[in-house]
Amino acid sequence: MSEIKHGFGPVCDKNCKLLILGSFPSVKSRQIDFYYGNPQNRFWRVICSHFNEPVPPTTEEKRAFLLKYGIALWDIVTECEIVGSQDSTIKNFKTANIKSLLQNSNIRYIILNGATAYKIFEKHFSDIGTPYIKLSSTSPANTRFDETEWHNAYQEFFDELTALSDAEYRDFHKRLLKNDKIKVLGVRVPQLRKLAKKYKNSLQTLMGFPDEYYEVTFVKLAAASYLGYSELLKYIDKCVSLMDNWATCDCFAPVCVGSHKDEFLSYIEKFISEDKEFYQRFALTTLLHFYVEEKYTHVIISTLKRADTSYYYVHMAAAWLIAELLIKQYSVGEAFLKENVAAGFMDAKTHNKAIQKACESFRLSDGIKKYLKELKI
Repeated sequence: MSEIKHGFGPVCDKNCKLLILGSFPSVKSRQIDFYYGNPQNRFWRVICSHFNEPVPPTTEEKRAFLLKYGIALWDIVTECEIVGSQDSTIKNFKTANIKSLLQNSNIRYIILNGATAYKIFEKHFSDIGTPYIKLSSTSPANTRFDETEWHNAYQEFFDELTALSDAEYRDFHKRLLKNDKIKVLGVRVPQLRKLAKKYKNSLQTLMGFPDEYYEVTFVKLAAASYLGYSELLKYIDKCVSLMDNWATCDCFAPVCVGSHKDEFLSYIEKFISEDKEFYQRFALTTLLHFYVEEKYTHVIISTLKRADTSYYYVHMAAAWLIAELLIKQYSVGEAFLKENVAAGFMDAKTHNKAIQKACESFRLSDGIKKYLKELKI
């Protein structure tokens, strides 16, 4: 039996957002006890040139460089039998504990360096939910290496977004988002939805792009809305985790949920149980989009009673949902409001906002609107 070779531990800290996964360290890498030790490997040159920095000369400086730019580094194989540095000879291997790393870090997307890393990742980790993309191997053995692929995987899409941007609309929409930390290019929603349709069949690549701008995240979520149900479940946790404003939350209304209402209830339960503003808002808006019918009124009432309306955008979604309930299932909505008047399980602000929204609708009669206003508290 061949001798088992061992790889290295991950380079990662809490600030890392990108994970680059290789296959297994080469002979020269194992000799210096760090990643990409072969001077002919293009990795360090490519990654440093992307940030307009020289290649650090020492291992510690390379480690510091990665962490400075939020890059985690590991190999998909932690131990194996291998002949020299040939990936094709890897056998009897153990994979890295990728799931544990992702659970204990803030990594949001993964680059797989070459076909071997990608093949093993696809077999063992394709269900983890974190978006990933395969790029050509930086190994000197790869004679077809395309450096532009590493530099430009995102650039073409970003250029397309930038060409559609409008400075005046950017300033207007940024005010609507009410979050100065969000970077906005200023692309109008109909154009973003067109891009989402264009890229819906390249979602895996799309999900690997950095969420630096509001519009990038919007297109990701809008494109994911076109997924079939089984595919949606692979992405759902990641998609919801990307939401940091009402617009990206509300654009994510996966059409397939309408045909799988019962199956998706467990996810609504999961997200309303999270003490996170946009997780809860997504649970409520999903009920609003797909569940306002007699069969699911008990689910809607139960979920509303658990919503934390101290979060502003949960408060607004709850009011919106109650208003829709009053319009489509009036007797249930009325009973809910009257029960709240007596029991006070929901704050007066949300209660009254729901009545206001219902009264703004053309689908209720003037008589009903007058009565609802009498239920304000």
